Parts: sequence; C-alpha cells; structure tokens
Amino acid sequence: MKRSIVSMIISIFAVTVFSTPTWMWIGRYNDETNICGPAHPYGDLFGMYFWNGAHLHHPNGPNPFFVFNLENKEVTYSHLRGINGFWQRDECDFLFFVGHGDVGHICGWNDAQTACAQVPVEQLNFHSYTRWVYVHGCFTLNEDGNWGQFWNKWFQSFKGVQVVMGHRWYSPGSQQAAYFGSKFWQLWAKDNEGSQEDLQSAYFHAVEYSAWEYGGEACEPALIDGKTISGVHPYPWSWDSYTEATSQAANDGCSFYWWASYGDPE
Repeated sequence: MKRSIVSMIISIFAVTVFSTPTWMWIGRYNDETNICGPAHPYGDLFGMYFWNGAHLHHPNGPNPFFVFNLENKEVTYSHLRGINGFWQRDECDFLFFVGHGDVGHICGWNDAQTACAQVPVEQLNFHSYTRWVYVHGCFTLNEDGNWGQFWNKWFQSFKGVQVVMGHRWYSPGSQQAAYFGSKFWQLWAKDNEGSQEDLQSAYFHAVEYSAWEYGGEACEPALIDGKTISGVHPYPWSWDSYTEATSQAANDGCSFYWWASYGDPE
C-alpha cells in the first residue's frame, strides 16, 4: 500500500498535527560496484550499521523498516530520481545512499544496467514525505569554486526535504568509517546519557568519530538546510534534536550550508 493512502486515513484524525515520526521509513541505495569508480568494499556495512543504529536508538522502539533496499545494479538512474514508476522513493522519511558522487552529481547505473549514469543534483527533487537524506558519495556537497551554481542547483531539489547531508571532500571509505550510521543514531536519537544532540552536531560528530578518530581518515562532512517556515520554524531544521524533529515539510528551496573539517582534507 502506498504511504499516501495510509497518511490520508491518519489525517482524518490529525489534519494539522506534525510531530516526530512514530515510524522511521527508510529507503536505502547501496552500490559497491566499480561502474562509476573504484569498488566500495564496505558499502553494505555502512547500511547495516545505519539500519542497526535506527533500530537500537529510535526513541519509539524498534519499529523502523525499509521501504526499499536496492543493491548494486538496482541503483539506477530512475530509482535515484524516483521516476518511471518508482514511487517508493518518495514514501520514505530518510533516504540513505552509499556509492559514488562528484561535484553536482550522484552516480549509479543507467536504466539498462550497462553503464554508469550521473544524476544532476537539480534533478533529485526530494519531496513528498522525505525529510532527511544522507549521500555517502565524494564531492557531492562541494561548491568547486562556484557558489552561485552550486546553490542554484541544490535549491531546485529541495521540494519539502528538511536536510541533505553529504561530503564536501572524499567520503570516508574504511571499515571503521562504516560505524558512522550507528554513532549518528546514538547521538541524534538517544546517547548513553539519555540526552540528545541536534542533527547537525550528531552528523558531524558521528563522521568525526568514525572516520577521523576511529578510522584515521581526514574528511569534510557537510549539510544543506531546507528553507525554514517563518513564524512556525524560525531556525534551521538541522538544529532539531530527534524529539524536536517534525514531519512537516520545509518550504521549497534551501537556506543554509554548513561543513566541518577533520584531519587535513586538502
């Protein structure tokens, strides 16, 4: 059943209420192949830790589940864009991508599954129920010296999504760095002391710990905030802790860019 039908039924009882999602619906892309660059030997491990972390630390109990889980050749141009009948992409709270990227693109297979295909970020159109996106691909959030072009391209893909997380430099690729997903959920949703970090801090600290402190890899995690809603949500979405997070869509477009540097990426 499509999520839109489920949500239409729920909305009869709560038309204007937006709150922390009780269920965490996750869509996962994992391309470990060398079709667009060197093979990614730990891609599946990144996804496993992310999934396990959501189950362990989701504050409403172990209820997250995969709407889809695409592997290797299944990570196609249409599946990445959510077109040609692949409606499942836009039924997710959280999209998680591990594969290759480049300035202004994320990469996967063409629909014929014969060659590499680059998807321009301005064609991603993150909308519908999707609130958070993580892209583990090199340089996907790199401006390459042209802030105007960078901002204009990403601006077009924010159609309700609150935050897109990624990397300004090479995305960490070690086995130790794969622990990122579990650490992220631990910090954002529930850490050992029962307190919470906001999403931005949780993301940067999880990458710092898993890639730099634990794995010894220099890195530059970055994120883009969706446009805030004046009078309703006056501060950046990435400043939300998990319990403050809302299922409300952001306004179209993006408004803030943040990054951190660990080690010596340059």
